[in-house]
Amino acid sequence: MIVLGGLFFGIEGKNMSKAIKEKTFDKHTQITDMLRRLRSDAGLQQGDIARILGVKDSTYSAYETGRIIPSAEKLYTLAKYYGINVEFLLSKFGNGEDVNGCAIVSSADRAEHDAGEESVATVEELLYYYRNLSAPKKKMVFELTKAMYMDRT
Repeated sequence: MIVLGGLFFGIEGKNMSKAIKEKTFDKHTQITDMLRRLRSDAGLQQGDIARILGVKDSTYSAYETGRIIPSAEKLYTLAKYYGINVEFLLSKFGNGEDVNGCAIVSSADRAEHDAGEESVATVEELLYYYRNLSAPKKKMVFELTKAMYMDRT
């Protein structure tokens, strides 16, 4: 089981899923199962979550069946709604391993405080894309970013 301590945005809220409260998600839980259980435990229909996300009912249905992968921005919105860490949701798209995102979340929280939610969504989206790259491509991104940082005049 994944220990969810430190993965919550805050204290247990009214939208927090029973599964999250009871820590019943493990590192092998698929994103489709997680989305379905979070919604169901909150007592909501797919259309309710679709309206929260600003998408069509059929689009949200496709998220739960795996036909469409939600954007990092939509996952961020869901994480905030359910009171969980977006890093935990995003980890379900990578190689299936749990991600210890405490430091990243702290940075994201600071960015949200300093610059608004758009910055956090952008950072989370970049992390999502980066995590889904192969090791050689990750190295290329790192080297390019480092070179651009060094040449930032």
